[in-house]
Amino acid sequence: MYGPEDIESLRRQLKARRQLFTDKAHDAAVGVSRRAWSLDWMRRCQRIAGYAAVGGEISCAVIMRDCWVRGRAFYLPVLASSGMRFARCTPETILRENRYGILEPVAANRELVAPSHLDLVLTPLVACDQRGTRLGMGGGFYDRTFSFLKARKNWRNPKLVGLAHDFQFVSSLPRRSWDIPLDAIITPTQTQVFKTP
Repeated sequence: MYGPEDIESLRRQLKARRQLFTDKAHDAAVGVSRRAWSLDWMRRCQRIAGYAAVGGEISCAVIMRDCWVRGRAFYLPVLASSGMRFARCTPETILRENRYGILEPVAANRELVAPSHLDLVLTPLVACDQRGTRLGMGGGFYDRTFSFLKARKNWRNPKLVGLAHDFQFVSSLPRRSWDIPLDAIITPTQTQVFKTP
């Protein structure tokens, strides 16, 4: 188990290692997309959200194109003070960098969708453990955005699925009270489901 100082060290190490995979990100994204669509509950989803990859993260671009081909709606996050909301993304959508240098759709407030209206959300991560505990970049946006899931017992949508390189899957991470665990993680070589959908 990692302590607070160990977590920051782990975050730095894995971010640096992930950055080295930037040139191989497309091949990894193709493998992850194949695995993602093999999940029954992903194939049933109509509203799927992803993210604009940075720093060697697994790209959602392949899954996004698959969504368009399959007639699914694909969304990207837009930062807000309390977390994130989501804008539908099409081939015509204009993207711009937010304050962290991450691309997000240019959309009016009335076009933004609440996270509770999504079926499945693909999340970036720095690390994930065998229980679905996710270590992110440290900003807390995903935990704040999906905190409402903690109150749900029987019906838990959207499903949260982490996309990662194999080396980002670690044995154990501390889970704090505000952490929102993942339902599954997909790497280029494995799919791990943590809860019964």
